[in-house]
Amino acid sequence: FVFLGVGMPDLDGGILHGLFGYEEFLKQYSSIHKKRVIFVQIAFVHNNMDGKAAGSWLRRDLQIEGSISRVVGRINSNFSVMGSRVPVYYLQHDPVTMGMEEIYALYEIADCILSTPLRGGLTLVPAQYMLCRHGRKLTGTVVVSEFAACAENLSGALRVNPFDTEGISKALNFALNMSNENRTKRSNQMIGFVKLYTAHR
Repeated sequence: FVFLGVGMPDLDGGILHGLFGYEEFLKQYSSIHKKRVIFVQIAFVHNNMDGKAAGSWLRRDLQIEGSISRVVGRINSNFSVMGSRVPVYYLQHDPVTMGMEEIYALYEIADCILSTPLRGGLTLVPAQYMLCRHGRKLTGTVVVSEFAACAENLSGALRVNPFDTEGISKALNFALNMSNENRTKRSNQMIGFVKLYTAHR
């Protein structure tokens, strides 16, 4: 079972909070799930910024980036199994050079998207994920921050408070154990909204 996160390693992106929730999930349910799940976190990092933009990013976000790397290291150290895959794959990519084809390929293999921004904004990842899955006749599961702009409208998503680590853990466990019938129902609810309210409406 593959969980996927896609976002920016900044103050509002919530990557750390998603990792804390996943770590708690492994603590609570590791005896059952640790050989069955992985979490792939894609962090978009701009490598070609210069001048004031680069300086601002470095001052604001490098500390967060370091914290993310330490948490990933801690999770992989505590929950890896000899001869098996690591529980977290943390990958940094420049959004300028990483094509959408690569993102869509990740959406296709991901059983669940975890999106935990800390404040409202235009969060397109859950919608992109559901459209990609639907186009390949696959169901999908979304765990999304209640602060994300799309959360209220994606009625089939599992909404969480990104500051509630235990709540994220429970949502991930629910997503993993969801019945096919429930997964299909929730997918249809989300894709119905995404397809109805496009950029042209």
